[in-house]
Amino acid sequence: MTQKDYLKLSLNIIVTFTMWIMISFVPDYLHDLFGDWICDGSRFIANDGAYGHYEGCDYANDGNHLPKLHWGFRHWLWCIMGISLVIVQGFRIANLFKNKNA
Repeated sequence: MTQKDYLKLSLNIIVTFTMWIMISFVPDYLHDLFGDWICDGSRFIANDGAYGHYEGCDYANDGNHLPKLHWGFRHWLWCIMGISLVIVQGFRIANLFKNKNA
């Protein structure tokens, strides 16, 4: 592989990761688009005996937690799409490297 080929491959990797980093900021600013919501949290309420119960948010059986942002369905799809694209681009970059060495 020549120096020019390594430079082209390196620039390809830099551009790919730069795009992934930029796209990762989108969900931080578009919570409504992704269906995210902030819950009020939950807390443990003790009864007279040794048993008690949680009152408030029980999303994903988190138990006792402070108010926090829960991901919506579209946010999970965004995450799965991103992981899929990382895998596809990884194979594409590996094929570029392999084809230049052949």
